Formats: sequence, structure tokens, C-alpha cells
Amino acid sequence: MLSALTVNAIPQDVNRWLSTLCTAFERYGQAKRARLDAGNAMAAAVQSEYQHLQRGIASTSRKIEAVVERVVSEVSRQCWLDVPVLIFARQGDELATTTDTYYKAAVIGLSTINDASRTVAKQGVQEDVPTGMTPRKRSFEVVDRWELTKSREVIVKGSKKKPALRVGDENSPVVHGIR
Repeated sequence: MLSALTVNAIPQDVNRWLSTLCTAFERYGQAKRARLDAGNAMAAAVQSEYQHLQRGIASTSRKIEAVVERVVSEVSRQCWLDVPVLIFARQGDELATTTDTYYKAAVIGLSTINDASRTVAKQGVQEDVPTGMTPRKRSFEVVDRWELTKSREVIVKGSKKKPALRVGDENSPVVHGIR
């Protein structure tokens, strides 16, 4: 049989448990909101970086186009000058080869940058997978007392007192065959 004291204590215990559960659920909700906010912030940062990379790629592409246009205009300008045809043809072949080489290198560079930006966009948002192992604590020895050197004036005076080596001097490295 339950005593009156025990019967009166049950509602109080239930209220305490409910209060504890409510507090725990509130904390859980706050932690979940914090994780969602952190995820949103990371997604915004990745998106911003992706846009920055895209602007960089577009800028590089425009610069390459401008260089190609300059090369084409220079070749066109040289066509109209009184340059012997054979010399121009040889220079044109070299210029075409050089331009083609730069174009291929630029395309490779741009595709690498584009691939890297895609990788960052895909993998930058992935969650970290916990391994269940915490790294061991490391201890570092940091020097907190340093020996003082001589004052600047003493060091400068000492360097002025030493004579400079001259060519032909017997202590000179040139005399001893060291060059």
C-alpha cells in the first residue's frame, strides 16, 4: 500500500521528469538548429567560392580571347606591309604554331580550373564522418626564455673593427685557389 507521502510525491516526480525532458528536447532542438545554421553557412561559403572561381575562369577566358585577337590583328597588319611572301609565310607558320600551343595550354588550364571548382562544389559540402577515435594529446616544448644578444651598437662596432679581405691578400680565397 502506498503512503500519502508517496502518493503526493509522484506528481512532483512526474513534473520534474517532464521539466527535465522539456529542457533536454529544447537543447536538442537548439543543437539541431545550430548544425543546420552551420551547414547553411558552409553551403553559402562554398557557393560564394564557386562563384568567385567562375568569375576567375570567365576573366581568364576573356583575357585569352583578347590576346588571340591581338595576335590575329598583328598578323593581319603584317600581311598588308611590304614583307616578302616567303618570310611572312615562315613567320606565319611559327606564329600559328605558337598560338596553337598557347591555346591548347589555356584550354587545359581552364578545364583543370573548372574540374577543381566542380570538385569543391561537390565535396566541400559533404559531412565529416566520425571515426570514433580522438587523436592523442601532444605536448610541445616551447622556449619561453631567450638569451639576449649584445646591443646593436656593440655588434656594429665589432663588425667595423674587422678588416675587409682584399684581392691579393694572403687570407683571400682567390689566393688559395678557391673561387
